[in-house]
Amino acid sequence: MPPSTPNDGIFSCKSCGATFPPETFPEDQFDWLMDRHDRQSLLHKMDLLSRTKALFEAHSEARQVIESIQRRAMDALLSGGEVEAEGGEQRLAEDRQLERWTEDDPELKEFLKGTTFLLEPRIVFVEQRLMEMQQRVDDPAPSCPRCGEDALGFVEPLEDWGQRVKEG
Repeated sequence: MPPSTPNDGIFSCKSCGATFPPETFPEDQFDWLMDRHDRQSLLHKMDLLSRTKALFEAHSEARQVIESIQRRAMDALLSGGEVEAEGGEQRLAEDRQLERWTEDDPELKEFLKGTTFLLEPRIVFVEQRLMEMQQRVDDPAPSCPRCGEDALGFVEPLEDWGQRVKEG
């Protein structure tokens, strides 16, 4: 749902709480804010990839198990639903193994079950994108038009605006 009041927008100040629509900022500042948001998302992705790599290094069979789980998810997606009980015992064993490996890291478990990728090329890609992004966000950060602090961030519309509607 789009913002409902003139002061609601996609950028929010973590210091004073004000929100601003994109047109508040000149194009270079808008681009900078979006690049910082994208970079933060990539840093999170790199963290998940690093945790995946550590899992693969700690458990020699992890890569094969995860690839099998991901392949099942892709097969289900392509077939329009759940794949039949083919190899049911193996599927259960793989799911239990992933559960044990990630019992202290539910975010990693969801990432591994819901994402298909080749680890090494994905790490290289994310590292390259992070270097490109760093060069773009080296300039001074735009400050909040209301309080002057460098505390502006991107508001995730589906999450934050939905919450505001509930609170409003």
